[in-house]
Amino acid sequence: MTGLGGTDQRDHRAIEPQKGNMTLLVTNEEAAQLIEAIPNRTCVDASRNHWIVSDEGNARAQSVLWLFCWAKTGMGRKNAERAARETFDLLFPIKFAEFDARIAHQYARDNRYSEYDLEAELATRLYRG
Repeated sequence: MTGLGGTDQRDHRAIEPQKGNMTLLVTNEEAAQLIEAIPNRTCVDASRNHWIVSDEGNARAQSVLWLFCWAKTGMGRKNAERAARETFDLLFPIKFAEFDARIAHQYARDNRYSEYDLEAELATRLYRG
């Protein structure tokens, strides 16, 4: 499994602005293992419903926002927060800190369970940030 380098143009191209996809840097199986390793049973159990990734390795916007929320708060558990941040950094071409600087936590909370297609909106918010 590879970690992320610094943010550069290559990182942003992996967020495909036309489609709004957040393409995983690891396999879907590795991503699932990383999510399941977050030390919080509520997070792991919720991942069954909220961690949705295409066969091509594109994470649904709501899944990205869901993991971001865990990385922001860990539901009050520092070890879960830290693990979710590390997982976010391993999974996506944009590091947690940069995502956090561009996407408001309240936006993520309001939209992580949305039934609507948010891919293009999330990509727009990331690029304008």
